[in-house]
Amino acid sequence: MYTVIVGAGMTGLSAAYMLAKAGRRCLLLEKKGRVGGLCQSFILDGVTFDYGPHVFMYRPGAEAEEFMMTLLEGEEIIKRRWRFGINNGVKTYTLPMSITGLLRYPWRFKRQMLEAFLKRNTTADVKTENNLSVAQDMIRKFGKSYYEEIFEPMLLKKTLLSGRELHCDWVARVDRDVRNNKITVNDSPQPLLLRILRILYQTYYYPARGFERLPQRLYQLYNKTGQESILECGQLRFTKNQNRVTTVIVNGVAYPVRDLVWTGSINDLNTLLGSSAPRLSYVKNAFVFLTYNQPRYIKRPMLYVYYTSKELIFERVYFPSNIYGNDTRQSSMAVEGICVILNYVEDFDDEYVLRRTIEEVEKVGLFEKRHLRQSRVIKAGQCMPVYWLDYEQDLAAAYKEIHGYKNVYSVGRMGGFYFCMTPAAVSQGFKAATEILKTNNTE
Repeated sequence: MYTVIVGAGMTGLSAAYMLAKAGRRCLLLEKKGRVGGLCQSFILDGVTFDYGPHVFMYRPGAEAEEFMMTLLEGEEIIKRRWRFGINNGVKTYTLPMSITGLLRYPWRFKRQMLEAFLKRNTTADVKTENNLSVAQDMIRKFGKSYYEEIFEPMLLKKTLLSGRELHCDWVARVDRDVRNNKITVNDSPQPLLLRILRILYQTYYYPARGFERLPQRLYQLYNKTGQESILECGQLRFTKNQNRVTTVIVNGVAYPVRDLVWTGSINDLNTLLGSSAPRLSYVKNAFVFLTYNQPRYIKRPMLYVYYTSKELIFERVYFPSNIYGNDTRQSSMAVEGICVILNYVEDFDDEYVLRRTIEEVEKVGLFEKRHLRQSRVIKAGQCMPVYWLDYEQDLAAAYKEIHGYKNVYSVGRMGGFYFCMTPAAVSQGFKAATEILKTNNTE
C-alpha cells in the first residue's frame, strides 16, 4: 500500500521526503510537468524571475528554516534587508518603518500612532471580538488615518476585500495543525529594544540561482530514497469506503492507499470525494514579466511596491534587482526586469492585459514602453486564500466530510486554505508526515 502525496509544491515535497526517509512506500503525484508549485523560477532576457517574489526569513533554531538552509548547502545564498513599499498615488511609504521614515510621516499619523501606543496594553485596549477584523486591529495599533489612507486601499486591491471584512488572522498568518485547526502560540515576551530591532532590520534569504532551487533540491532528495513519482499525472479518481480512501486511480492504474496527503485545492478534494460541502473562494493571481533596456544601474531599495490606485490594473510590482543588486551575472547587457502582479475574477485576454500593464508601468514612472525588450504573461489561477470575518465557520463546514476520513490529510497553502510563506508550507508537510507516522504506529 502507498502513502500518496498529491501536489509537488513545498508542502507535498516536504511530506513526501520525510515519509520516504522514514521507510514508507510513497507515491508523489503532480499535475504539472515540473515540481515546485508556485515556487518556480525561470530566466527571461537574462533576468531570473520567480512566480513571486519568493524569499524567506531565517530564524535560527526553527525546524523548517533550518531544513531549508540544509537544502541550500553548497549554494550561494543572497542576504538582503527586507523592505517593501505602499504607493498611494502621492507617496511611497516604506515598511517596516524606519526612524527617519517615521519622522517624515504627516503629523496626524504620528499623533495617532503615539496615542495608540500609549493606549496599548491598557484595560481600554482589551480585544473582545472573536472575529476581529484587520481594520479594527490595525486602527488599534497605528491609528485611523494611517490605516485608512495607506493600508485599507492596499488590502482592498490585494485581497478584493475591505480590511473591515478581512479577518486579522490573515495578516497574522496564524498557524494551523494537520486537522486545519488554528494554533495559538503564546510567545514569551522579548525585550522592547530587541523587538524593535527585529522589526526594523529584518533580513531575507534567497538562493542565487533562483527560488526554485529549494523544491529542486528537495525533489532530488526524495528521488534518492527510491520512491515513486508521477508528473503530469492527469485527472485522478478515488475509491473509498465509509471512512477511508482505499485507492487512487492514475492514468487507468489503481494504487492501493494507506494514507493520502492532499495539497491541492480543498474544493477539488471535496469534488473527488463526492462531497456536497461548501466551496471556498481563492483569489486568482496573474504575473506579467517585463524586461527593459536600462542604460544605468538604479538601486531598488524595496523588494516590491504595492500600488493602491483604483485606476491601475495591477496591485504590486516586484524587483529582482533588489535581490541581485548591481550583479552583472543577471545579464550581459544593461537590462532590468520587473514582475507585475494582478488579481482577476474572470479570465482575460493576455494581449489586452499586457498592453495595459506596459502603459501603466510607464504612467507610474517606472519604465518607458519604448525601452521594453521582452514580456511574458502567466496565469496562476486560484492560489491565494483570503480569510473573511466568519471564515472559521465556513472552513469547518468545508472540511467536515474530509475529516471523516481517517487516512486523509488536506494541508498546505491550498489544501489547508492557509495563507502562508514557504517555511510554514514546509512545516505543514512535516506536521502531516509526523501525524501519519505517529497514527500508524499506534494502530
